[in-house]
Amino acid sequence: MIILQFVYLASLCLAGALLLPGLICLVILATALYFSFHFINSESNDNRQKEQSRTIPGTKYRNGITGGNTQRSTDQGRH
Repeated sequence: MIILQFVYLASLCLAGALLLPGLICLVILATALYFSFHFINSESNDNRQKEQSRTIPGTKYRNGITGGNTQRSTDQGRH
């Protein structure tokens, strides 16, 4: 009976020794994934806020550059 207890204890130790590194690895991977997505989302939010701050109200383009031929718009205003 004592031998069975030692075998049981040894099997528990072996199972723990095999499962523990796997669990630690899973925790590390889950933490890394969480923080990588967290930082990716925060960077995209920062970039979006920078884009909005650079856009001048009333224009579609950044820094007031409307693109295209601006002479045409002034000609239309004269007619």
